Amino acid sequence: MIRVEHPVLDNLRDDVLPWLSEHAAEPEALRRLPDETAQKLRESGVMRLVQPARCGGYEADPQVFYEATRLIGTACGSSAWVTGVVGVHAYQVGLYNERAQDEVFADDPDTWVSSHYQPYGVLTPVDGGYRLSGHWHFSSGSDHCQWVFVGARIGADTSGDDVDLNNWFHVLVPRADYRIDDVWDVVGLRGTGSNDIIVEDAFVPEHRVMAWMDLIKQNCPGRAVNTGPLFRMPWTAMFGSTVAAPLLGIGYGAYESYVRSQQPKPASTAGKSRPVMGDWVILRSIAEASADLDAAREMLLGNLIEMYDYAVADQPIPTELRQRSRRDQVMAGVRALRATDAVMDVAGGRGLGTSNALQRFWRDAHGARAHLVNSPNMSLAMFASGVLGGVNYDLMGA
Repeated sequence: MIRVEHPVLDNLRDDVLPWLSEHAAEPEALRRLPDETAQKLRESGVMRLVQPARCGGYEADPQVFYEATRLIGTACGSSAWVTGVVGVHAYQVGLYNERAQDEVFADDPDTWVSSHYQPYGVLTPVDGGYRLSGHWHFSSGSDHCQWVFVGARIGADTSGDDVDLNNWFHVLVPRADYRIDDVWDVVGLRGTGSNDIIVEDAFVPEHRVMAWMDLIKQNCPGRAVNTGPLFRMPWTAMFGSTVAAPLLGIGYGAYESYVRSQQPKPASTAGKSRPVMGDWVILRSIAEASADLDAAREMLLGNLIEMYDYAVADQPIPTELRQRSRRDQVMAGVRALRATDAVMDVAGGRGLGTSNALQRFWRDAHGARAHLVNSPNMSLAMFASGVLGGVNYDLMGA
């Protein structure tokens, strides 16, 4: 098994995970992370793992960040989701112009940034930048963030689904220039506070706007000042892992919750038979769930390790590896959901009890799977097309 070491991980295991487990019902009640939970994550250092060192971050090996996100998922799915999708934005800020980095982090290195990347905004060119208007759905963790990344097109109607990749921009907007519409009322990942972002005719300077294709092709101005290997990692590999790791952690959480529920009871009941131990169908299901989770973790982290080795050597990351990484990000979600459903199935009616953490993990797993980037159909088909001699359209290979 791949073992990942870092002081932040030690802190998570010793202090943060037990606390998150104890308080995991609170985000659901609020429909967002409680302030105390957000502060606990800030203090742990996890949100600065992939932040530039020049901006107060650890600039760590990315496998540390994704293992941290997975671990948090074993305790609280909503906390893991916010950790992943908000935490990775510190890396993305590091790809922007130095001026933009300093605007975000100079006053507070613990500043958080949320996102919605679909190009639902309209950019209108003006002197020095653009005017921006738009409405974006479901920006996780936004209540605790002071900035947001939003997707936009220049002078385009945003009502259609067709996107010209050459007219797709990621725009960095400060909290003063947008409002949050409280709409998040769901049954899975309920505590993520994934509310809507609304911008009405805000000015955005040019240095806070980056073309999607420049991001994909790593033509990023931030790499001139952040020269370490982390910022040679592909953005798509980083973001795809960001939504896979929480789902994988949630799967581990469901599995571990069930295993704990089946441990021998106190001495007064010791020696009494446990029906599950004689049911070979249940035992096989639990074994297969364990294998699915461990295989997914090894592949997800293994690909990141291999990519990072290329980045450290300052060598191009092969297209085959990028495409394989995308395949395994998706399959991590497939395996995690399969494992979660398997343990829920054998838990029966007891697993549905509102006081049972298993039902929350089960709902959160299905909520995480609903994210487009975790959808297996399109991405796995793209991978197979390439293997069979056709065109692999997945942008992981761009």
